[in-house]
Amino acid sequence: MLIVEKLSAGYGRSDVLQGVDLVVPSGKLVCIVGGNGAGKSTAMRAISGMLAPTSGRVQFRNVDVTSMPSHKMAALGMAHAPEGRRVFSSLSVQDNLRLGAFRRARADRRRLAEDFDRIFSWFPRLSERRAQAAGTLSGGEQQMLAIGRALMSNPDLILLDEPSMGLAPKLVEDVYRIIIRLREEGRTILLVEQFANLALAVADYAYVMENGRIALSGTGQGLLRDGKVKEAYIGGGGYE
Repeated sequence: MLIVEKLSAGYGRSDVLQGVDLVVPSGKLVCIVGGNGAGKSTAMRAISGMLAPTSGRVQFRNVDVTSMPSHKMAALGMAHAPEGRRVFSSLSVQDNLRLGAFRRARADRRRLAEDFDRIFSWFPRLSERRAQAAGTLSGGEQQMLAIGRALMSNPDLILLDEPSMGLAPKLVEDVYRIIIRLREEGRTILLVEQFANLALAVADYAYVMENGRIALSGTGQGLLRDGKVKEAYIGGGGYE
């Protein structure tokens, strides 16, 4: 589904990413974990077209999409729920979700209505606030909306960047229930997460990023049991 080869990217004259290689097979959940400043979100931005790589290649569904702008990526079937939520604050919850479905054809109206119903059943708070301006929602509600908006495009690949950031533990649990459900449905997911134990527990495969490079990789469960990973990213500092 997604192949990233020797990807470098950054801001100004400095490359944050330095030759990153990773693969996300169809129907699998792959995560990237690592400390703050490791380059995880930069990788997601470079993959989804929000940031132009300085070198390397991104291939999505057998198409070279390196440096393709994000709106064209979306048209190909990639959806990105970015770090920091970035909802359209002046628009209603329902209009934010509707914008997420912009690439879908008019002939898809019945399926579109079904997907609205599904998002609202998964996130009842959004249903209660469907006419409310997105900017007036709590941080947790905005995170739900960002995920829901990405799902409304019916993507082949969804990128979830720090979905637990700033959320209370109960809301983190709610978000991860949705992520697990998506995995069980066979969705293809690339997940970046600050809480390594949460991400590794649900991931089919995982990459550990340090200083803009991939330091370790393996199955989610294998890295979860790795002593070095536990000491660096889980022990004492992870989500409990």
